[in-house]
Amino acid sequence: MCRIKGTINSSQTALADWAPSRAVITMSITHLAGSPAAPYPALGEPRIGRGLPSGRVPIDVKVFLLAVFMVSVQIETGGLSRLSPTDMLLAGLLLVSPGLFRLRATAVDLLPVGLLVVLSAGTLWAMMWSGNATNHTVTVKLAGGFVLALLAIVTARYARDGWTDHIVMSFLAGMTVWGVIAYIDWKFANIVPFLEAKTPTRFGAMQFDPNNAGAGYGVAVVLAWRMGPHVFRRRITSLVVLLVCCAALGFTLSRGGYIATVVGGGVVVIIERRSMQKSLRLAIAIGLIVIGAIATGIVATAIDDFNNRPDNIEGRTSIVENGVSDFVSSGGLGIGLGAYNEQYSAIIHNTALWFLVEMSLWGVAFLLLMGFVPAQAALRLRRSDPSLGSALLAGHLVMLVASAGIEALYQRPWWIVVGLIAGSAARQADRAAALSSA
Repeated sequence: MCRIKGTINSSQTALADWAPSRAVITMSITHLAGSPAAPYPALGEPRIGRGLPSGRVPIDVKVFLLAVFMVSVQIETGGLSRLSPTDMLLAGLLLVSPGLFRLRATAVDLLPVGLLVVLSAGTLWAMMWSGNATNHTVTVKLAGGFVLALLAIVTARYARDGWTDHIVMSFLAGMTVWGVIAYIDWKFANIVPFLEAKTPTRFGAMQFDPNNAGAGYGVAVVLAWRMGPHVFRRRITSLVVLLVCCAALGFTLSRGGYIATVVGGGVVVIIERRSMQKSLRLAIAIGLIVIGAIATGIVATAIDDFNNRPDNIEGRTSIVENGVSDFVSSGGLGIGLGAYNEQYSAIIHNTALWFLVEMSLWGVAFLLLMGFVPAQAALRLRRSDPSLGSALLAGHLVMLVASAGIEALYQRPWWIVVGLIAGSAARQADRAAALSSA
């Protein structure tokens, strides 16, 4: 027994000191993954290492982790449509492994299906209301909904098979690497041919829109804060990822992103009931980040930018007024998916109002389920895996709060979080069932 234990400890030490010389993408996608036949780590069990390679990785897993790594990269295809390499990789997985798209009959697993039902009904209602569904409605709104649903379903499947840590790691690595590339392109050199800043004074990363980038990096910050030490081999890597994501969030100058991140992280701090020592360390870390933001001029730039955006507030007020007027004119039935954009050449920058105006109360009912069901599942997940449950709850809350300023349901990071919650909850249930039958 002692001999076996010593061999295991020696292997772990050797692996912990292993330092690949390959590129970051290769490292994050290939060498930091484990085998689904022997899931790593088992839900609720202590993590014995950080990012240890543990065997061959099936090709479909490599493709999916690459898709997650690329999720922050968006290519403008005209109008309001943005295509991500993630979408194309998911389409490839659908062709070679259709079995990945199986669902469980649980509330959180069925949310992607609910999204498709709501968007499809909204499209039909738009056809009945105005006589036709616009190209934007079909190719952007409805087709985009299918892509997001597939992303959540496949994420849940791989999380259920034990790849949760690797999915989180790939997401954080992607947000970090592409954030650095986008920052260099934004500040110093135009090195990305398809990337143009929507607002030159604000950092939009690879997502063009700084408010969307703010929400995405808000999710990355809370995941890096709660899960970074568990999914990266070295703590210094986790710290670098956290600092890069914090800086990227700061450069977006997104008020909604700032508020959403504070709310998501703050709720987790409250429910975790941290010890005085941990609370002090967290306060010191936040203080250092604030001091760094002040010293680098981010705070002054943000305040100046906020004061020079009165037209933004006036524009949002006009959108609310037009939306409410259209909802009333429809008799409370909604005007149909994409109808607001067709009429005003603009989107409604509030997810709840968008659903109300275009899809009436049944759309709002779905949004309420979208907020409540994953949060409840993440809270239950905290019983067996506190770090994972807290991280996913915080990420979900970030997007939920951010939805007040953007059409958040079209943000891919939210559906990755929902998929992780669904898959981890299913894994928790499977483990409980196995223990009870043993």
